[in-house]
Amino acid sequence: MKSRLLILISTIFFAACSVKTEWYLLESKELGFEISLPKQPKFVRQTSILETGKQDFDIYFCDSTTNSDDNLNYFIARTEYSDTLMKLFQSNPDRFFETSIQNSTESVHGKIISQKVINYKNYPGREVKIDFKNGEAVITMRIYLVRNEAFILQTITHSTKDNNSSQTKFFESFRLTE
Repeated sequence: MKSRLLILISTIFFAACSVKTEWYLLESKELGFEISLPKQPKFVRQTSILETGKQDFDIYFCDSTTNSDDNLNYFIARTEYSDTLMKLFQSNPDRFFETSIQNSTESVHGKIISQKVINYKNYPGREVKIDFKNGEAVITMRIYLVRNEAFILQTITHSTKDNNSSQTKFFESFRLTE
């Protein structure tokens, strides 16, 4: 009798521990992508003044500070560039990535920890890790240049929780829906 009770309690315990929270699948047909997040994100359209002129960004963000998630924030931005600007970027994509990474790092008063060349399908990209708040947090960002658009995916996490499975799930769930 004791062994049956112990098995029952163990089964209930392991079942409760293995319950996983369902993530929200963001499908943006208008912007041509999908990605999974821990919960439904908020949307905002932001206009920024860059050295190349006025630029509109479509931004989805998810604050996870109230969840039991390993990351503090999730962020997806998409912007479309003019044909003139795209010709410049396509002839020198490194310049585009260097400028984007430098602007992002400076905007948070951060320091680049690492960066590497990546790609999505045949589209060029970069992954960068930025020290945020003097070692308190890490911003992990992936930037992809897709035709005349840029897609920016980002997480912010405490330094001690960097490289976690939720980050991987978020970044790896990104899909273009062309």
